[in-house]
Amino acid sequence: MLHFEILNTNVPFFDKLLDMKRILLIDDDKMTHKLVKLAIQQEFDLVSVLDLKTADEILAKDISFDLFIIDRVLPDGDGLSLCQKIRQDERIQNIPIIFLSASTLETDKVAGLFAGADDYVSKPFGGLELRARIHARLKSVSTQFSVQDLLFEVQSSRVYLVAFDIKKELQLTRIEFKLLLMFAKSPDKIFSRSLILDQVWGNDMHVNDRVVDAHISHLRRKINESSLTIESLRGEGYRLIKTERLAQAA
Repeated sequence: MLHFEILNTNVPFFDKLLDMKRILLIDDDKMTHKLVKLAIQQEFDLVSVLDLKTADEILAKDISFDLFIIDRVLPDGDGLSLCQKIRQDERIQNIPIIFLSASTLETDKVAGLFAGADDYVSKPFGGLELRARIHARLKSVSTQFSVQDLLFEVQSSRVYLVAFDIKKELQLTRIEFKLLLMFAKSPDKIFSRSLILDQVWGNDMHVNDRVVDAHISHLRRKINESSLTIESLRGEGYRLIKTERLAQAA
């Protein structure tokens, strides 16, 4: 879902939050941060950083982004190098990239596109134009992706176990699908119970840690035929890993 309208009162607020696409902005101009936030905050979950170092630190821990907006010139390097690095990283190489730069030179635009960017927006930019370009990039991205032998169809909220050319749908509840999608977008990342509550249930005050544990337990059983499992880490939370890793640790 790429466009959000005013929520119907029958639709829980956390449903919209979880469906929001996440965007990482890397730009050293704080005013640009404010303008981008003003332009897209109603539709997208924006994370903003000022330099390459911070961007690298974030991407080392969290790859659950749907689009990158990168400034051409940064205080600790060139946005081109980050673009090339993303395109060489199998975890995130298919995520769309939009260059945002004060340069209007054709040579700079061409350099950005050759480095792997999908689009190039010149400063100053209009909010409507930026949103339109973001929507266009996200629309071009496939809504299917695989993690090991699990195939996710995001728009239909379905997950399939694929083995030997046989595709078997997993019978998941709405909450179980959201949990598994959250884990699958960041394999090996440890999610604390509080983070899971925030991302899946939002501000529902009637949900506690025991509810999280129960849903994880049910979900673990439903994916037990796959090559993945949800590992419980005492005092830390949960993460999605390959089953063989859990066997090796035992």
